[in-house]
Amino acid sequence: MRFGVTHKWNVEIAGARKIQEELRRRWEGRDRLGKIRMVAGLDAAFILEGSQALQEKGSRWSVLRNANRAIAGVVVYRYPEMAEIERADAEVALEFPYVPGI
Repeated sequence: MRFGVTHKWNVEIAGARKIQEELRRRWEGRDRLGKIRMVAGLDAAFILEGSQALQEKGSRWSVLRNANRAIAGVVVYRYPEMAEIERADAEVALEFPYVPGI
């Protein structure tokens, strides 16, 4: 399953807000979907410098090396049977600062 990239994230926070506003204008509230055949569940977590999750780990170097990372996972199911079709996960260094709401 692949999705196209609609923009690059090599922008400042103000540019990210502008992208978010543009995406918000594209939102449609009416149902244009046909019969639903697949559903997905996903989540993302962030490990940030100074996070409580990092307090018990070794040296300051190892803490900083592991900080500022994003961890995400998604599972796709066939609906309505809820049979798993595919799952994926990723852990990457943040290239854009974590800003709540963006």
